[in-house]
Amino acid sequence: MVHERTVEEDRSTPYAAALFAINMLAMTDGGTTYTAGEIEEWGRAAGFVPERRERLSPMSELITLRKPG
Repeated sequence: MVHERTVEEDRSTPYAAALFAINMLAMTDGGTTYTAGEIEEWGRAAGFVPERRERLSPMSELITLRKPG
């Protein structure tokens, strides 16, 4: 399970997460936020299968991946 502040594919919504992305960029070297699709892709590369996404709030998403077998 990954609990993260994600942005939608257009990277401009939800607004709270997009504002967090601006904060990360301004306050860290190369900081950003990611989409759930990007996180799922990292999971696939590590051998996991995306199973479920649940938006918990405008700033929070829970992404469930599982190891096959």
